[in-house]
Amino acid sequence: MKEYKIADLASPHKDSPKPDIVLDLNKKMTYEVMGYMGIPDVIFCLEVFDYIYNPVNAMEILYKLLKPGGRCYISFPSQYPLHQPVEDDALRYMPGGIKKLADHAGFQIVSMTPRKMESPYFDMYIRAERLRAAKHHDHTFSGWLVELTR
Repeated sequence: MKEYKIADLASPHKDSPKPDIVLDLNKKMTYEVMGYMGIPDVIFCLEVFDYIYNPVNAMEILYKLLKPGGRCYISFPSQYPLHQPVEDDALRYMPGGIKKLADHAGFQIVSMTPRKMESPYFDMYIRAERLRAAKHHDHTFSGWLVELTR
């Protein structure tokens, strides 16, 4: 890797370093961000989408930023407790929704890797509460790591 830039909120967390590029995936692209359209070969958007309340907009921005033929890696949480900052914790994602978001933005999904739970207790909870989990599917995932291409 010759060069990388960090894109993040102006003040993401108390001890976070200042980003090279100020970017809020929930809002419209700024002129500064537009200057990077089609430049990055690779984008990592990890542990962000639980704070995204406008996922269609976020996926469209990532698609526009990525160089044609580039790769974008996004982590999508599916099952995770409410966490700090609570007022910004927004959404959880399932494979069908991820596929629709990717398709809408123009991405092609290269791979979807489940993040596996270490404990069997979630499956026990589903059965104990008589939740209507889809039959013949593995429910021991807590999210997905998705590789996309433009």
